[in-house]
Amino acid sequence: MKYLFPLLLWSSWAWAAEEHDDFLRQFVVGEYQIVGKPPDAKTTYLGHATIQISGSQLVIKRTIAGKTWVAQGRIEKTHEDVRVLRIRFLRDQAPIEQTCLISSDLDNYARITCYSYSPHAKTPDPGLEAYFPVKP
Repeated sequence: MKYLFPLLLWSSWAWAAEEHDDFLRQFVVGEYQIVGKPPDAKTTYLGHATIQISGSQLVIKRTIAGKTWVAQGRIEKTHEDVRVLRIRFLRDQAPIEQTCLISSDLDNYARITCYSYSPHAKTPDPGLEAYFPVKP
């Protein structure tokens, strides 16, 4: 009996965390204008992105200068228990990963800000990318 309360507390916490992840997954779905800077570069770019749900994953389609990249995204928990959007792009040269904070703008749409880096090599100057919602 003494283990019942901790078990119930843990299961309700796990259920709430899963529900929170599902809310964040649905919250980020939409169309975005993006502004960014690639890793290890000083140039900036403008583009367009869409985020959709596919099963338990997110599919991100990002178009910059007429070229489209498709990536998978997931809501993940950092070691400090912060929920982030982790996006993984498979590119021709090397994979690029983004770790993104999710917040809301003044109209309660998702605002996403990301660091871009190579997951397999040191990135001295990480890229930056901001996703601004295109309102329906």
